[in-house]
Amino acid sequence: LPGRGRLRLPMTLEALRLAAADNLWGAIMPELMLGCIALLLLGLEIVLPRRLHGVIPDVAAAGLLGTLLGLALNWSSVAVGRETFNGLLFHGTSGQLMRVFFVLSALFVCLLARVTLPRHTAPRVEFHHILLVVTAAMMLLAQSNHFVMLFVALEAATIGLYLLVGYFRGSTASLEAGLKFVVMGALSSGLLLFGIVLLYGVAGNPALPGHTTQALHFAELSRFLAANPDNFVASLGVVLVLAGVAFKIGAFPFQIWVPDVYQGAPTPVTAFLAVASKGAGFAVLMALCGQGGAFAAYGWLTTPVLTAMAAATLLFGNIAALTQHNVKRLLGLSGVAHAGFLLLGVVASSQTPMAAGAVYFYLFAYLAASFTVFGVMAHVAGSDDADQELDHYNGLAKENPFLGTVLA
Repeated sequence: LPGRGRLRLPMTLEALRLAAADNLWGAIMPELMLGCIALLLLGLEIVLPRRLHGVIPDVAAAGLLGTLLGLALNWSSVAVGRETFNGLLFHGTSGQLMRVFFVLSALFVCLLARVTLPRHTAPRVEFHHILLVVTAAMMLLAQSNHFVMLFVALEAATIGLYLLVGYFRGSTASLEAGLKFVVMGALSSGLLLFGIVLLYGVAGNPALPGHTTQALHFAELSRFLAANPDNFVASLGVVLVLAGVAFKIGAFPFQIWVPDVYQGAPTPVTAFLAVASKGAGFAVLMALCGQGGAFAAYGWLTTPVLTAMAAATLLFGNIAALTQHNVKRLLGLSGVAHAGFLLLGVVASSQTPMAAGAVYFYLFAYLAASFTVFGVMAHVAGSDDADQELDHYNGLAKENPFLGTVLA
């Protein structure tokens, strides 16, 4: 600056070299592959003649299948149990499981889209492009070890889901669902971000024991919370973060958006919301509230909050579903009830290590069952994707024995 002399850069080239050495790009190769394939789809749409655009969704499905095989073949070669990118990511067994979970979910959504999208005038290439980007964001979210990484990955996934929910621009129900999802998603993001800011501010207070300038790192925050077990501001921050995540999984009292959004969204997107989005939320909860998680020291607070939330979620989901006649709304409330069961596993995982395995097992079983049901729904649905009533399934076993048997 003029009159101030030269400013010395606080970071030397050696420090930059050491920081770059921790950026193991090979550790996030599956996410990079999906990002590259997503860009490839847009390039193919420009290069290929219109009559060949039908093969582009096949490229997306092949890319997902290749990524899935790559994860299976290189399972042991990934830096399991290691932090990368200067603590932004943590690569462990649970993260690898959730990677497979999200890729499988996206692959099944591609299959459902083959049935649903041809009935509408919505573009197909962009649908698969957004799907791949959202999947990659969820994979990074499940491995987040830092609140900055968590928030960026979560918002990247959520913004893509905003677009997918309102994807049928000619459908009033789809546009209404998209608008409601944007409003509720923005509210949940605000709660989550405000909670993160409170935790960052209180953990950086030099007057408190265990204060740290790296409060957004899960391990550092955990140490601070252990040193301040009854701090009011920290408790408020924890509750707000949990509230923000509860919106994403559709847990009580933040589940009000679920039936309307599930009904209005295209059926493949409804399936993606029900399975992958819920899985992403529970991956975050496990990282925060599970054994050794960022909020482990505040078990006195998170355990009763999540327990009460689980009980209310179970009751609301099951009772509210009794009056539903629309199948998509019915499955939305069923998903709310499933969130209650999964919350019980999260609560138990803070004390019982095997409970974490039960949560992941439940998620994979839920994936298989949900996509089976949504697959039948995609075939039964007519031109109006939101109009799927229970009456439409009367006599299904006679009209289509295969679908009837699968649903049974």
